[in-house]
Amino acid sequence: MTDLWDTRKTAQHLGIAEITLRRWRLTGGGPAYLKLGRAVRYDPASLANFLASRVRDNTSQGVGA
Repeated sequence: MTDLWDTRKTAQHLGIAEITLRRWRLTGGGPAYLKLGRAVRYDPASLANFLASRVRDNTSQGVGA
C-alpha cells in the first residue's frame, strides 16, 4: 500500500488551503479521502485521478466533482 497523506501534505500538494479540503469534505466536490478513526488521510493515486477530472479545455466547460 502506498503512503497516505494527511490534510496538510495534501493541501500543499494541491496548492490550496487546508480549510478548503475541510470544506470539500463537508460539502462534496473534493478528492476522495479515508477516515481512519479520527484521522483523515488521502491516497496520492486518488489525488491524481481527482486532478485529472478537473482538467478543462476552455472556460465554457463546467467544473466536475
